[in-house]
Amino acid sequence: MSSNKLNQEPDQLNQEPDGGQVVNLFAYRATHPAGLQQVDNPVGDDNDGALLKAAARAAMLLVAWGNWGTLYGRDRTVLTLLAATRPLYCLSINHSGQPRHPLYLRADTQPMLFQVPDSTLNPIPNRATDY
Repeated sequence: MSSNKLNQEPDQLNQEPDGGQVVNLFAYRATHPAGLQQVDNPVGDDNDGALLKAAARAAMLLVAWGNWGTLYGRDRTVLTLLAATRPLYCLSINHSGQPRHPLYLRADTQPMLFQVPDSTLNPIPNRATDY
């Protein structure tokens, strides 16, 4: 069974026990980020709208996509959308300057202000680690 799927209803977001919501850069979700390259439109038709709706409801905007967020320049698109609304936070920053994915962090890691870079973020490194 594959866990690849297209989120058909962007408003049906993953609810966290603390009231937070987890949303994705891409409407298409894959077990491994490389799976995003296997579909024609991994962003989906209304994912930006879903992100903005979730951001409007959120007390804090925490970004955490890891290295693969640079795929198709999606990190820059989402940073442009969200940074215009209010400050962004992350849990840590990886070697490429991307907000680190929480899977690779201690559970007690605290949010910190994410400095949105003025220049283009670094591309995906040659080795697909730390995403």
